[in-house]
Amino acid sequence: MMTDIAIRTIDLTKRFDDLIAVDHLNFEVYKGEIFGFIGANGAGKTTTIRILTTLLAPTEGSAEINEHDIKKAPQKVRDNIVLVQQNPYALDWFLNVEQNISTFVRFYNYSMPKRHVKDITKQIMLDFDIYELRKKKVITLSGGTQRRIMVARAFACSRPIIFLDEPTIGLDAYVKQLTWNYIKRKSHDEGSTIFLTSHDLNEIEQLCDRVAIIDHGRIIMIDKPSNIVSLTGEKIVTISYEGNINVNQLIHDKKAIFISNKDNKITLGTDDVDHLISEISCLQKYGLKILSIQNSSPTLEDIFIKLVKEGKNIE
Repeated sequence: MMTDIAIRTIDLTKRFDDLIAVDHLNFEVYKGEIFGFIGANGAGKTTTIRILTTLLAPTEGSAEINEHDIKKAPQKVRDNIVLVQQNPYALDWFLNVEQNISTFVRFYNYSMPKRHVKDITKQIMLDFDIYELRKKKVITLSGGTQRRIMVARAFACSRPIIFLDEPTIGLDAYVKQLTWNYIKRKSHDEGSTIFLTSHDLNEIEQLCDRVAIIDHGRIIMIDKPSNIVSLTGEKIVTISYEGNINVNQLIHDKKAIFISNKDNKITLGTDDVDHLISEISCLQKYGLKILSIQNSSPTLEDIFIKLVKEGKNIE
């Protein structure tokens, strides 16, 4: 029986000696969904992707890709997916742009007529604004352009599930927006399932239908980005200052959660903005010079930092 589940994990676990990189993951990704998978470095993101794409065997548990078990039917899993990794060496540097894409398309669609391969290759180069570069060897192009080629050729393969690991890293604002628009169109208009990891949490917030946060190999939350952002009911207060600031003194008994302190700006989360601002103003008599105080609604990045710092599990 067909289901609307594209990816399902069942107690998925990976150990490397004494290190538990992935710890009994259980989640589902729906068909046609853009699913964000975020976490700090070393949280288990890349290991999870490598397991789901059959590049690494799990220690325990399993997963299904379009109802195909990654251990029992790895080739059927591969027939349903394409992966964009962070490594630029996945490209053939001595082929030109057009050859890199057309070779990739033919590899994934070996019975496709050559004229169809040519048409698909041309269209994807136009979609990603790289058609004018089609005869240039990849080795002569910038890292950002190489990244764009990797993403473009993955979408040219017409696989129902696409794993994107940091797809827009190194891209300028114009190309990043172009890529975002294409990802949204492939998912929401054409039904592709996108499994997306990125350290750009604005990208995750803009693109994803749902987000999973992984920390130390465990899922601590899965929800819509808007629900995660509104979870705490808190506001973000940013204080610009001169001099030295004692963070512990600032947050002690002031109903505040520390988020960051850099470039003479400290950021706190609070559910009582007026009380916090009043208390901060009192610190000026101890020699701290407050330049400005601003409050705003939290972003996904603010909430992500807070959850990881607190080690909360709200699955």
